[in-house]
Amino acid sequence: MVRSRLGLKALGLCVLVLGLMGISAGAAQAEGGKWFFNGAELSAALEPQVVGEVDGTSATLKTKIIGKVVKFTCTKATLVGVKLKSGGTLSTGGSVRFEGCKTFIEGVESKSCEPFTGSEKGVVVTDKGKGLLALHTGGLTTTIIEPEVAGKAFGTIHMSELCSIGEEVPVFGKLFIKDTEATTELVTHLITELEALTKLYVISDTAEHLETKIEGGAKVFLTGTGHVGVKWSGKAN
Repeated sequence: MVRSRLGLKALGLCVLVLGLMGISAGAAQAEGGKWFFNGAELSAALEPQVVGEVDGTSATLKTKIIGKVVKFTCTKATLVGVKLKSGGTLSTGGSVRFEGCKTFIEGVESKSCEPFTGSEKGVVVTDKGKGLLALHTGGLTTTIIEPEVAGKAFGTIHMSELCSIGEEVPVFGKLFIKDTEATTELVTHLITELEALTKLYVISDTAEHLETKIEGGAKVFLTGTGHVGVKWSGKAN
């Protein structure tokens, strides 16, 4: 039996969360904006760190591979090196570490397809990314998350050579984050995927793989000296 390495490292490295190939030009009216911190516009001198946690029991990346419904579920997500910066952007080079990850194929857990990073089982770490605020048609403030390097993947889900869907599954595209209370100053914000604008795919940009989406959400808040418990918000231009 010939086993395909579906990832092909040469293609680059998931946010599971996640350069876009062909999103509609009218998706966002404008990009960039302002973060507000403790009642005032965030200054260039402040770069509060953002942390997050899965909202509920797990976050799921759902897709199709070789005609089968595949779900990667993770119980924990940690933002690494993500900060708010003036101009409505996020620091470049941040990533997400997922833990407690499992793979389900057609609803059945596959032990041979358990994700891993290095010697750590159940762990997926995205490649470096970047983000900025964007104004969606209708006045909705969103956050765009994409790979640091255009055309690269968000990351690769690594699995054993015995996995029936391949040893590597790279995740490409651009992720739009929705927060219905983005412009309201809160200590904790709940974010979810804005599916209407997001374009994610695994392995290749084909109709089957374009069914990729993120199920579940995350709670995000600030950390660091003087930043814990502070209310914050964002407003796109």
